[in-house]
Amino acid sequence: KKAALLEGVLSRMTSSAKSVEVGGPLFEALIKLHGEEGSFKAAKMAFDSIIGPCDEPCLSAVLRVCSLTTPTHWKEAVLLTHSSDVVWGARGPGMIPTRALSYAVIACAKSDQWKEALNLIDLYGIDLKYRRAAANFESRQ
Repeated sequence: KKAALLEGVLSRMTSSAKSVEVGGPLFEALIKLHGEEGSFKAAKMAFDSIIGPCDEPCLSAVLRVCSLTTPTHWKEAVLLTHSSDVVWGARGPGMIPTRALSYAVIACAKSDQWKEALNLIDLYGIDLKYRRAAANFESRQ
């Protein structure tokens, strides 16, 4: 019922309002609701209806759904991670927020796709040396 209400609101929005800058919280809520219902397909459709770059909450929401469904949608999680590398507000070498990356790794790990999980960490994770160097730099400022 809540999902239908949110879908109704989003369907009446103009194309320019279907960006995360305007409708981000609505998209995030809808993706999460579909995930709670166990519908990856509906969650992915909501995510795909975002116009323009996504943000961390929406990317994390859809990747969380990938990791929670049984069986997991690890292939979709990997694809979404690779194709969503320009996320507003992301920090780090791969521009994938840590929370979003964690959900993608969990989806892979739950499906015993350890090579894929490690590959995502290698590509998008921030290694410990980088974090220490950043912390040292910030403490000197």
